Amino acid sequence: MAIPARSFVGLVCFAGVLVMGVPGLAHGHPPAEAAVVGRPAKGTDGPVVLERFDDPYLPDGGVGAEEGPVVSGGGSGGVVFGNFTSIQVNVDANRNNVPSDAGNEPSIAVDPTAPNRIAIGWRQFDNVASNFRQGGFSFSRDGGRTWAAMDVLEAGIFRSDPVLGAGPDGTFYYLSLEVTPQNDFFTQMFISSDGGATWPSENFAFGGDKQWFAIDTTGGVGNGNIYQAWNVAGNEFFPATFNRSVDGGFTWDTPFQIDPNSIAFPVFGLIAVGPDGAVYVAGAQNAAVSDTFWVVRSSSVQNPLGDIGSFELITDIDMGGDLIIGAGPNPAGLAGQVNIDIDASGGPNHGNVYVLCSVDPPFLDPMDVHFIRSTDGGRTFSAPSGSTTTHRSPTPGSGSGRCRSPPTAGSTWSSTTPATAARPTSRSSSTPSRPTAG
Repeated sequence: MAIPARSFVGLVCFAGVLVMGVPGLAHGHPPAEAAVVGRPAKGTDGPVVLERFDDPYLPDGGVGAEEGPVVSGGGSGGVVFGNFTSIQVNVDANRNNVPSDAGNEPSIAVDPTAPNRIAIGWRQFDNVASNFRQGGFSFSRDGGRTWAAMDVLEAGIFRSDPVLGAGPDGTFYYLSLEVTPQNDFFTQMFISSDGGATWPSENFAFGGDKQWFAIDTTGGVGNGNIYQAWNVAGNEFFPATFNRSVDGGFTWDTPFQIDPNSIAFPVFGLIAVGPDGAVYVAGAQNAAVSDTFWVVRSSSVQNPLGDIGSFELITDIDMGGDLIIGAGPNPAGLAGQVNIDIDASGGPNHGNVYVLCSVDPPFLDPMDVHFIRSTDGGRTFSAPSGSTTTHRSPTPGSGSGRCRSPPTAGSTWSSTTPATAARPTSRSSSTPSRPTAG
């Protein structure tokens, strides 16, 4: 049984119409006929699915209650680290730490119409004596300086893999994986119109394990569309791993298979929408150790009045290493996700596609952050460039870093490199992110 470590969720702040979905599903639950006949048996369509309904729910107030408040930044204004301030967000009504609980896998969203409005979600463990998790959340109205008392989407419901985002009109979205006691997997999209204070709209979204979503904010024909991709394991709709919503997350198209030839199944990755509305999905093969990665692109899926379309481009990419599951430095899950973003700046790099992933390279170092770039819409990519390999010189303009990243892209990561070694300079990214899944 995996017991969550005593931890807190923190925010680091720098100082200075054709609807093909299933409408009207009460409480966001799937229809009885949702499962696809002939799908692989659970546990046989890939590595062991880690999101299993396991321990029973235990209320708070048990193990760890003797710890009391901690200096975590909740009510004390934060813990300062140089130019950064760490603010704990999973706090009580007095902005103090809650004893005996734990939280991980945070995902954050900022209102583009009012940047001081922030919502955050995470996996909430009410008691560290049980690995039963729920969909935790909180919100801020002052740019993350203070946070409301934490809450959960639905008390006593097993939830995991939280992903949050904000639409162009300031609507907040919380995509949550629910796992039933029978170990059935599906996702629900919760919608908030009050900046993440409440999530009254719960909508069945098909989905499955390790899901992700992206919102079209281009202002084009697909503006406001929401796209979702998920794993081949923990999937009641295999071999389908992708769908969309064209009405703001209330109803969802029936899932479909990205590659009809059943070769490319990009999982453990993110989705991005290009400036022209094209949808990109990056991912790796579902295996304990995989050196197979893909980027796929659809230019037709953005049209809300037509068929859901297809992915006309499937590109094999080289990340210069393996994506690892169930080994160090994260023995309980993924060693990283396959991140993708597209330059929409209007500058000289406009339309460039960038992919970044933590991989195990063919060297002594068991983990490195590798980066590739495409200048032709994802058809071809550069050779992988490492972030911490010692044979590379610092890139001009990147401070003390050794990450060959363009000025339009940024990333943050944790390193086990000794404190005396140089580290890349981190910048915030517009792409939502969360820690490695488990």
